[in-house]
Amino acid sequence: MDRPQVGDQLHKHESPSRLASGLTHSARLQDALSGLFAGGEDAQFQYDQAVDGLNRDPEPMMVAIAAAYGHCSPSDYPQRRALVIAASRITHESALPFLASVALSEVPPEAAKDPHSFSTVAEETIIRTSAVDAIARYASAGLQKAINLLLRCAESPAFSIRRAAVNGLMASPEGQRLRPRLEALIPKEQHFIFNLKQVSVRDAIQVKDPTRHLSKNYEPFNGQKPRIRGSEPKSDSPKAR
Repeated sequence: MDRPQVGDQLHKHESPSRLASGLTHSARLQDALSGLFAGGEDAQFQYDQAVDGLNRDPEPMMVAIAAAYGHCSPSDYPQRRALVIAASRITHESALPFLASVALSEVPPEAAKDPHSFSTVAEETIIRTSAVDAIARYASAGLQKAINLLLRCAESPAFSIRRAAVNGLMASPEGQRLRPRLEALIPKEQHFIFNLKQVSVRDAIQVKDPTRHLSKNYEPFNGQKPRIRGSEPKSDSPKAR
């Protein structure tokens, strides 16, 4: 009978997070964030490259995303949402546990002194709704795990999360079968959400002058927009060989 190993032993292994290119999945995640939120004439090309990079090794990449999200300050809403969006661009089922943990987490109480100008509840809800929308894409393909997750999200006390979950379920192959169950969950005055449909931004009605109904005292925002870490222009970044 072999003797059990009870002592610490050091074995040399290649790090699973280091790729042949010399970039870790964490570094590749930063590159992907830069591409996802890029601007300029080649923005679409950079976006496509970012999505390809995220899906090259989806499971280790999801580990990197979850780790980065866990290290975020709770008040770093732009970065947290950026990481959820990155996870939503991964087409592998390994993204579901992370998306579920975000979507099903409780929304913290309002922490802003003036929620009319800035609301922490609104920011937290946006992050969770983004996760629900990502889960809905798996549900639309008939993945039962995703459908079950959306059913749990449909019980959320937050209307926006509940609405996103119902829309995702109704767009799934199980939508019509589940409708009676969902109608029993949703207050009757909110049943209009069953008739909501997503449309492409190109097909949406465009307002010619979006400022015409604003107050006369309205002042445009002149502050600096929040930055997504990893989306800043690079200067002396090492190139992969």
